[in-house]
Amino acid sequence: MEIPQTEKPDSGRPIAGPLLIVAAIAIIEVLSHAAFKIPNPPAIILLIVVFSTFYGGLISGAASAALAWLYFAVFFSISGEPFHYAEGDLTRVIVWGITMPVMVALVGSLKRRSERAASLAAANARLKEIKRHTENIIASLPAGLVVLDRTLKVQGVNRSFCELFDLRNGDAVGGQDIEALLPLPGLREQALGVLASGTAVHGIEAGRDGKQLHLTITGIRLAEEEAEEEDRLLVVVEDITERKAAEARIEQLVFYDPLTGLPNRVLGLDRLQQGISAASRHGHTLAVMVVDLDLLKHINDSLGHAAGDRLLQEAACRLSGCVRENDTVARIGGDEFVVILNDVMEDAMGTLAQKFLGAMREPFALDGHALHVRCSIGVALHPRDGNDAQTLLRNADAAMYRAKEQGRDTARFYTDEMNRKALERLALEEDLHQALARGEFVLHYQPRVDLRNGEITGLEALVRWQHPEKGLIPPDRFIPVAEETGLILPLGEWVLHEACTQAAAWAREGLDPGSMAVNLSARQFRQADLLEKVAATLRETALSPGSLELEITESMIASQVESAVATLDRLNALGVRLAIDDFGTGYSSLNQLKRFSVQVLKIDKSFVDGIPSDPDDTTIVTTIVSMAHDMQLRVVAEGVETEAQLAFLRRRGCDEMQGYFFSEPVPALAAESLLREGRRLASNGVDGLADQRTLLLVNDEEPILSALARALSREGYRILKAASAEAAFDLLARHPVGVIVSDQRMPEMSGSEFVRRVRQTHPETMRIVLSDHTEPKSVADAISEGAIYKLLTSPWDDDLLRASIREAFRHYELARDNRRLVEELARAREQMGVRGA
Repeated sequence: MEIPQTEKPDSGRPIAGPLLIVAAIAIIEVLSHAAFKIPNPPAIILLIVVFSTFYGGLISGAASAALAWLYFAVFFSISGEPFHYAEGDLTRVIVWGITMPVMVALVGSLKRRSERAASLAAANARLKEIKRHTENIIASLPAGLVVLDRTLKVQGVNRSFCELFDLRNGDAVGGQDIEALLPLPGLREQALGVLASGTAVHGIEAGRDGKQLHLTITGIRLAEEEAEEEDRLLVVVEDITERKAAEARIEQLVFYDPLTGLPNRVLGLDRLQQGISAASRHGHTLAVMVVDLDLLKHINDSLGHAAGDRLLQEAACRLSGCVRENDTVARIGGDEFVVILNDVMEDAMGTLAQKFLGAMREPFALDGHALHVRCSIGVALHPRDGNDAQTLLRNADAAMYRAKEQGRDTARFYTDEMNRKALERLALEEDLHQALARGEFVLHYQPRVDLRNGEITGLEALVRWQHPEKGLIPPDRFIPVAEETGLILPLGEWVLHEACTQAAAWAREGLDPGSMAVNLSARQFRQADLLEKVAATLRETALSPGSLELEITESMIASQVESAVATLDRLNALGVRLAIDDFGTGYSSLNQLKRFSVQVLKIDKSFVDGIPSDPDDTTIVTTIVSMAHDMQLRVVAEGVETEAQLAFLRRRGCDEMQGYFFSEPVPALAAESLLREGRRLASNGVDGLADQRTLLLVNDEEPILSALARALSREGYRILKAASAEAAFDLLARHPVGVIVSDQRMPEMSGSEFVRRVRQTHPETMRIVLSDHTEPKSVADAISEGAIYKLLTSPWDDDLLRASIREAFRHYELARDNRRLVEELARAREQMGVRGA
């Protein structure tokens, strides 16, 4: 790498000392002989003159010459040898006196010039030597160096950089942009930042061409000849691939077990602490399992430690194969492993422990022997059994020793309650494996009812487990176990076949069960041969495809939309009806919903539970009904249990209901009785009152309610009275209320808040509030929001109250007639569309 520097040209070569001496002697002899007629001055005198001049300056040289001339005069006077003055001798003496110092000064000047030239030549030689040494040092540096100008163009690179990137000639990259040479993300921005701030950037790491690079960018200032100094950048590029590999090897040695490759105790504890922190933040359950291999010492003693090591390696592989990607298996001792399971369900821990036990029960093939090695497992849960890593490990270890004491090859929980639940679940799982073969499953049927005419439109087949000892086991206890163990597939096939068989049998007997609804599990829906199995079942049972309705949950199709759409299209082409169950809980978008070939939406029970008092649930139900009708889908409300819920759903135009209000799930014989007797949903008794003016009075004081009723008794209204907001919502759900008159001051809920909620749940109802002006702000806000149709002062004027209510009913009836007209037009268009089809 070339380093710019300042270097002046050589001003002359140094004059050799001997030549100066000879010249000085010659000049002095000539002058001495001419002036003093001295043929040969003593040599010592000549040397004094010469050396005093050579090593002195201009002034000291002249003084030395003058002293030498005086010495000559004195010397010849003492010696008795007279000066030979001749004609012009005084002139010669004067000439000699002037010329001699000048000549001596000239010699001195030449000598000093020679000294400076020699000094500069020596300095240049030293600088060149330093430059050669510096360039050798820079070239031999293991790090690559790049000098950039202010525009980030390359000015030079060293030999190491060329070797690092396989460049034959460093000059070839001169003038290139740094991004062309080092195309690393963000490098330009960081380099410009160094120029702007003057602060170096250290520790930039990037990978390129299989190498791990470490970059440092530093600002430097270099000067060029005849130019001012300018700021530049020095980029140091180091290949740290080997260092990283060494660090990885060190980390492997420090944090991983050399035999199994699993995390060791140090890393395992760190992972456990991280898992505890995450579980605490998100409210999840974390499980710690201590797994101890039984009989390892016996294998070491009989087959040798090499066989024992292979056993540990195979055990590590099996344990690792039982966990998810975000879980951890660590080896903490000779034959002990720790398993850290993040975000688990407590009820599933028994099954998970059995999964590990089952993996270890498979024979180990070692040196031609099939060894049956068992293990003991102890389980502790966070936060139930501890809030820190050491406590959880200690409690899991204690549970593991309890498993050893109770016969090995088993798992135990730290708490007795968890042990009891785990044992119950294991027993349930064992019984479940035999239940299908023993014919212990039965189907119950829950009817669906049309909300317009009250007739049964279909039945939903629901599986029940008739356990010989425990009696009827509900599905929420065994279905999750069947899902986890894979038994849901044969169980689902049995339910489909049994339900189709029963529907076909009723049809042959002249009974019309409508559609037979069967739930598909997530595993069934993902089966590649689902279509073939459904078609085969329909052929075997001789059931018409249109009589079968398959229900799938919203979450099943929302997770894998494309494959779900394809499966639904194939089933729809087969002729079966399709329904989305638990709608509203799976977060599917409307854009996705329109792609699904379904005919029915079933509103989840969790939304039905909140109506009619919860404004959020009523809004959701109302929206689902409206949206489904716009998409030509029928709507079924699940879990209807009260008359108020039923009345609300009817008024919102919901098509069907299913729930305990009409019938709970019943066995096949009871369902057949419902079909034979033609049981219908009873009318709510208010259908004929839809056109009657119904007025609701809400006040927590009975005397005021009575006074209001008396004042309005001659108006011909059907008057309902409620002493609380809760009672008012129940009446609103069961009766077609046209106008509400509510007091503002009520204990549990103010009148303005009450009418706000009524506006959300029953927007068609007109709302009048009686207020004494003690809460002007809340009332004013309700008026501005449109929640209050009219505000009257309390105590009220009877005539003004009657006139206001009559006006409110006129607005209500006008809006009702408009809605009826829109509905009739919609039905007419639907009928025309059906005829056209």
